[in-house]
Amino acid sequence: MTQYGPAVLGRPPANGFNLTVYVLPPALLIAGLILLAVVLPRWRRRGRARSAAASPPAPEQLNPLEARRLEDELSRWSG
Repeated sequence: MTQYGPAVLGRPPANGFNLTVYVLPPALLIAGLILLAVVLPRWRRRGRARSAAASPPAPEQLNPLEARRLEDELSRWSG
């Protein structure tokens, strides 16, 4: 560093337009965190509302012939 000076570090001076190199990344990080803090609860509420609205369908009743066949099949497999 002594041979080339501080320019070899490639660090822009923190003034003028070069200041954006130091300010922009933390600002974007903070903006992203705020965005997530606002959007994630909305997504979760929307997902809960959808799952509550989508109730499972009522089970169909078996006709007597199907019920008898099911009982026969189950009795064969159960022993």
